[in-house]
Amino acid sequence: MNRAEIERLLVKYRQGASSPEEERLLHEWFANEAEHSKWEWQDQQQMLQMKARIKQVLDKQIYASSSPKRLTPIYRYAAAAAALLFLTIGLWYFLETDRGLKHTEASYANESVTAGSNAAILVLEDGTSLRLNDTDDPLEVTKAHRNTRKALKGEHKRTIHVPKGGNFQLTLSDGTKVWMNAQSSLTYPLSFDGKTREVSLLGEAYFEVAKDVQKPFKVQSKGDLILVTGTKFNLKAYPDEPTVAVALLEGGVNLLHEESIVSVKPGQQAVSRLGESHITCTNIDIESEIAWRNGYFVFDNQDITAVMNSLARWYNVEINFVDPPSSRKFNGTFAKSRSLEEVLNFLTKVSDIRFEQKEGRVYVMH
Repeated sequence: MNRAEIERLLVKYRQGASSPEEERLLHEWFANEAEHSKWEWQDQQQMLQMKARIKQVLDKQIYASSSPKRLTPIYRYAAAAAALLFLTIGLWYFLETDRGLKHTEASYANESVTAGSNAAILVLEDGTSLRLNDTDDPLEVTKAHRNTRKALKGEHKRTIHVPKGGNFQLTLSDGTKVWMNAQSSLTYPLSFDGKTREVSLLGEAYFEVAKDVQKPFKVQSKGDLILVTGTKFNLKAYPDEPTVAVALLEGGVNLLHEESIVSVKPGQQAVSRLGESHITCTNIDIESEIAWRNGYFVFDNQDITAVMNSLARWYNVEINFVDPPSSRKFNGTFAKSRSLEEVLNFLTKVSDIRFEQKEGRVYVMH
């Protein structure tokens, strides 16, 4: 294939519009060329985001059927995924910049609004980005935009990006309600036309899934798969954190991670960790887990790295650890309406950790 043909197929592949034959051609080309590609990461977050993005594509194909014989062991594609990752990132950046798109997925994640704003960016299948506020319905905005363009099938994907400091609520075409936390991205179709309802998430969101036993609801996140029939649950899977955590309020979900699967019951949280094959499942305080939806930070035995990650997403600051992070665990509840200074002052009072703010950065030392 020549360069123009590769570009065309990659654009269709990223938009979810490629045929099985086109995907086969791309995978063959990836396998032949990936080992010779090099990519220099901008930062750790970019690497994790893109690694999750590519692994998600691979896992979607592996878990396309619920039949056990189709579940290929992860070691069979680990090397291919690593090679595919490095090639795809370079090509993905080439396509996003050379075709004139204004932002990459990483840049959307790094955008910010005033803390507490109901705001989001809707990216359509043709690459158009539209800013939304709390009065906008993403489904209606998408339909209005498409009235002026060539009609596309409902299964074509669009993505909602919630910037730092933001929240956003939307209702999917099946009636499922989704509340999204700051610095999160949800990819979903305009309508669920197939045998399943599938979306993908990076970040954190609370789902109230419309019940439809004939059409299971699936969430892909960082290579893990959450299977749902009708339920209320919280999913946290930020690309800069090594875990995927599913907390269940009502109903039932299954978390699939590599070759492991766990059925989660109400009041429990299942957690998978990057680099580990097993899944842990424990009883938790569910209300604390979804307190973010009601405007609160709840730190429950969290280390300073996890605490500062939460603050960075909400207050739009960059965190720099001058000294190695403390092993101390923190507990506390704070209204998100409080200033960053108030939260940092409290952390200083209850620990030996000190903070210095300068030009949008928070330096952590002890």
